[in-house]
Amino acid sequence: MFQKNISIIIALCLLVSFILTACNQQNSAPASQSASQAPSVSEAQPESQAAEESTDSNSSAVFNKVCEGPFLVTSVGQSADAAMVEAMLKKLGADFTFNAAATADDVAAAGTVIVAAGASSKGLGAAGISVEQELARADEMLNAAKENGAVIIAMHIGGSARRGELSDQFSDKVFAYADYIIMVEDGDQDGKYSTFAQENNIPLTFVKSAAEATNPLKDALGL
Repeated sequence: MFQKNISIIIALCLLVSFILTACNQQNSAPASQSASQAPSVSEAQPESQAAEESTDSNSSAVFNKVCEGPFLVTSVGQSADAAMVEAMLKKLGADFTFNAAATADDVAAAGTVIVAAGASSKGLGAAGISVEQELARADEMLNAAKENGAVIIAMHIGGSARRGELSDQFSDKVFAYADYIIMVEDGDQDGKYSTFAQENNIPLTFVKSAAEATNPLKDALGL
């Protein structure tokens, strides 16, 4: 009888051990499967989010200055872009003065100077202005505006057509004085101006096209 009881106890122990082993196998299978199916951090990050973070890394300071009148629109480089900025402000119903060849005296009373940056050899020729004369005028005019406390908004809306050795001379000049830059993104394919803006803590807004520059200009001027 004693041996029979021992046999029964052993059989029960073996049965319990078998049941526990089976349960452990069932519980461990989903865990390993879950681990194999779990995406890595890089896989879980949507491409759009990655692109957004890349864009944010190139962003610069926030433009928070108050743009007061009188508003003056001018050009540095004598391109047709200045006329496009003029058309934008007319569409917005702004009260402003347009002078493509504004001087230091012309900006003396301006509260905000909006500069279309980028050269046109045809425009310079038609105005009878040499590259050296235009650069000298720009220096004097922009320096006077800065000393008078005017806000300077640089508009680079000609895209890649306003890049190159000639045009960059004028854009470089304007951006060095700018409080805010509005730029068609096609004009910064090499990252030159976004890098400049970031390094110098200058707010920069990219737009897809010249027409889209109207909205950030409107916001900047409080129209």
